[in-house]
Amino acid sequence: MIKAISLQQRVHHLYKSLQARYPEGFSLDSSNEVRVADRSTPTLMSGAQQVNLNHAMLDQWGEDTGGISSIFVLAGDDLVRVATNVKDAKGMRVVGVVMDRSHPAYALNRGGRGYYGYTVLAGKKFIVDYRPITDERGNVVGVFSVGVDISRTRMLTVAEKLGLVAAGGAAALLLGRCALAGLIGSPGARGAGTADIVTSLVIAGLIGLWVHASVRWMVSRALLEASVAARRLAAGDLSTQLPVRRGDEIGVILDALNGINVGLASLVNNVRRSTDSLATAARQIAAGNADLSSRTEAQAGSLEQTAAAMDQLTSAVHNNADNARQAHEFAGSTSDSATRGATLMRQAVDTMGDIRSTSNRVADIIGTIEGIAFQTNILALNAAVEAARAGAEGRGFAVVAQEVRSLAQRSADAAREIKALITSAVGKVNAGAELIGQVGGNMTEIVASVEDVTRLMAEISRASSEQSTGIGEVNRAVGHMDEMTQQNAALVEEAAAASASMQQQTGALETAVHVFRLATDPS
Repeated sequence: MIKAISLQQRVHHLYKSLQARYPEGFSLDSSNEVRVADRSTPTLMSGAQQVNLNHAMLDQWGEDTGGISSIFVLAGDDLVRVATNVKDAKGMRVVGVVMDRSHPAYALNRGGRGYYGYTVLAGKKFIVDYRPITDERGNVVGVFSVGVDISRTRMLTVAEKLGLVAAGGAAALLLGRCALAGLIGSPGARGAGTADIVTSLVIAGLIGLWVHASVRWMVSRALLEASVAARRLAAGDLSTQLPVRRGDEIGVILDALNGINVGLASLVNNVRRSTDSLATAARQIAAGNADLSSRTEAQAGSLEQTAAAMDQLTSAVHNNADNARQAHEFAGSTSDSATRGATLMRQAVDTMGDIRSTSNRVADIIGTIEGIAFQTNILALNAAVEAARAGAEGRGFAVVAQEVRSLAQRSADAAREIKALITSAVGKVNAGAELIGQVGGNMTEIVASVEDVTRLMAEISRASSEQSTGIGEVNRAVGHMDEMTQQNAALVEEAAAASASMQQQTGALETAVHVFRLATDPS
């Protein structure tokens, strides 16, 4: 008991002496990082002194006190060892190591409390004391770890202790026998030695009781502690460790029980974290599956409506494609008719040109006839003058001349009328020729427009055909999506049932794991 208390006090004194080496306190500079092994860590400062990778202070402290020490810095949610005087078998410092979050010291130190227990570093067993490092505002910025190597401690085994006790008992018996022998060998001294005999026997009895009590205290008490620890482990209580006050076989058993305790605590802590994460994931999966199920059902309904709309659209596009083909045919027929009309109009223009030429020739001929009539009238007038000069002999000739003159006059009048009609006809023919020319130009433009319309209708017909084909493919794809959505809905229902079952199993696992009680659990 005294040894255990002194060992714990020694570790505590080591912590105090190490803390005294940093009188200026600590602060964490997250803006500057120091590379420790393969990890970047915030800079832990003590005044103007950097703590990260500053092993000289710990080495000097270790030489002065014989203790081992490490300093951890808080990097995010991890505690990373950034300075130590502990070296492995190759002489390398054990830095850059992250404290396992399942270790009891992690939760206690993050909560501002210390942890005292056993650990193994570089293959050696240590009694260690983990204490949080806080800044001036009381925030935890790191952890002190100080300890004592107990792997080299040498204590008597149970057999050696029992041998010493047995040797003491044997010495007591030997003294008793010597006293009896002296009493028997000196009859005259019997009376005088009776008191000595009684005293020796009493002493021998007391020694025997002492031997019995010592054996019981050394063996029974330690075994009782081991049985209590075993019952705690059996009951799931992993919150405490047995103080190992001895290095004999029973101490080895107690140390092994402590190791089992630490190992089980780490395992249970890991399982708890896993079950917590699994429970959270199960709840999220269940909620996600419920949301996915409702969304899938809504999507299935939307796809059904989309499929129906696509059927209607497909039918409409097919009708449009048919109408476009018919319009293309009509446009082609109209283009042919317009082309023929343009040809006829050109022929009419040519014919009107011929008529105009013929009318001009007729007008020329009428002009000739009019000139002949004018000359005939003049000749008839001359003949009448000559007949008047001839007197009675020329009277008959005068009558004839008068008739010729009258005939020439009527011919001239008729020629003038015909000329007027021909002139009017030529004007109308010219106007008609101009109109037909304009109509011919318009027909040319109409033919070009009809050809453009025909080409556009051909493109529309071709695009409508391609659109009809594409809509058909989209319709088939929507139908396939509808089938896949129905299958997905069934799979979502199965996943929802599986997630509900997993949630129930996770709850059962959480209940089973929380049977164990850890040091970090609230009392």
